[in-house]
Amino acid sequence: MKPNALLPQLKRKMGSLILVCFVLAGFAPAARAFVHPGGLHNQADLDRMKTQVLAGAHPWIDGWNSLIADPRAQNTYTAAATANMSSRQRAQDDAAAMYYNALRWYITGDTSYATCAVNIANAWSSTLNSTPAGDFLSAIPSGSFCLAAEVLRTYPGWSAANITQFKNMALNYLYPKCNDYLLNHGGSCISNYWANWDACNILAVLAIGVLCDDTAKYDQAVTYFQSGAGEGSIMHAVYYIHPGGLGQWQEAGRDQEHDQLGVGLLGSVCEVAWKQGLDLYGYSSNRLLAGAEYTAQYNLWKSVPFTFYNNCQPANNKWVSINGRGRLDDRPVWELIYNHYVVRKGLSAPNAQAMAQLMRPEHGSADHFGYGSLTFTLNPSTYPPSPTPPAPSGLTATAGVGRVFLNWTRSGDTANGYEVRRSTTSGGSYASIATWTDNTRCEHTDTGVTNGTTYYYVVAARNQSGTSSNSNQASAAPAATGALPSGWTRTSIGTVTGAAAGFANVNGGTYVVSGSGTIGGTAKAVSYVNRSATGD
Repeated sequence: MKPNALLPQLKRKMGSLILVCFVLAGFAPAARAFVHPGGLHNQADLDRMKTQVLAGAHPWIDGWNSLIADPRAQNTYTAAATANMSSRQRAQDDAAAMYYNALRWYITGDTSYATCAVNIANAWSSTLNSTPAGDFLSAIPSGSFCLAAEVLRTYPGWSAANITQFKNMALNYLYPKCNDYLLNHGGSCISNYWANWDACNILAVLAIGVLCDDTAKYDQAVTYFQSGAGEGSIMHAVYYIHPGGLGQWQEAGRDQEHDQLGVGLLGSVCEVAWKQGLDLYGYSSNRLLAGAEYTAQYNLWKSVPFTFYNNCQPANNKWVSINGRGRLDDRPVWELIYNHYVVRKGLSAPNAQAMAQLMRPEHGSADHFGYGSLTFTLNPSTYPPSPTPPAPSGLTATAGVGRVFLNWTRSGDTANGYEVRRSTTSGGSYASIATWTDNTRCEHTDTGVTNGTTYYYVVAARNQSGTSSNSNQASAAPAATGALPSGWTRTSIGTVTGAAAGFANVNGGTYVVSGSGTIGGTAKAVSYVNRSATGD
């Protein structure tokens, strides 16, 4: 066959080959086109902050005034970079300082703040040369550094070489430890760690993926959020959906500080994904919102349902924890949740909204950035956020031994603190004996009392707008202890110093046992009150 006769066949075969190549190419995963800046904030967010602060608009200006008072937001801040991130707490402070100074530069145009942020970034990227030491919570500053870098990369004075060096730090040293945790959980059983451990590692991997334009790492974090085996994936973090829609958070039986931290960390994961065009907020019928509403409701001093939770520790949580309940002086996570679900999406989130209003303007935090009134507010919000709260109701006073226990009903969702007032005359001149803000707790124990004296109490509610009128009056007379009731005996085992016991017929019957002894070892000593009993 002549050479020219081969051409038609060769062309047909080449055409088939080219077609096969195109078909195969269609199966190759396409690299994601990342948005920059695109961590917690995109360009529109940064421009909004700048415009509204310069205009003095509320609540942006209130958040701004709070941020610029933070010691970490000063252009004199100096990083303490180490080769192995020997202190994750100090590393988080440095990451926060990098972020705050980058914001101060962008909003004011003062390059001294950008220079400070660049110096922090360069100090860490030129010093860290191993994976972080310590536990897997090093993911908290790891993620924060990358989120701060997404803001700082808008500054033209941060050189391309230094940005590359920073990315290399994230890829070579920060990511491996986060990845190891998500894959292996330190060799522990999969449910050994609480939700926020997973959540901070998810956020760090996601932030590293965005900063470094790494689709695989971004997808790894997204997949873990949706269906990861650990307790911080959304289906495990929001452990149980109760009738009515409240979602019990995995750490609700542990304490409220970590419970809220988990809400904030997974909320940040959703916000970063949102900036990249993916709606994780809405995943599984807004499951994050269900968990946030549950957590907010309990910390507004309202009751919530609870179902038993256990893990391989075992946790054996049988009730919701009171530890840290009602605190508003930490975990500024609520502006983020409120502004997405209520402002951006138009959904109902009354508890998250109330928490955002009570904390407005948000402050900073040790484990995440905070200042959400400045950074996450989308539309103007009234500040102060509400009028003076209504007076509390349902005040009760219960006598104890050398103390009086006070409880009352929360005055709506606008009080972020209370003042307790006391008198020795009914309706008389009340003196303030306790005042607090940044806490929704509706109880107080008065220990500055004399047994046998009747005390009269009222309580007033407080918020950013002022103080309410007084509640109803309640009274009680604390009592001293007397002899133990018939049949009861104080007994000591070992050598007990100052052993004594008494009884007072208050608060359903109060026994007081005192004494100093030893717990543990061979010289155990304890004093207790007992009586004999027969039957059931």
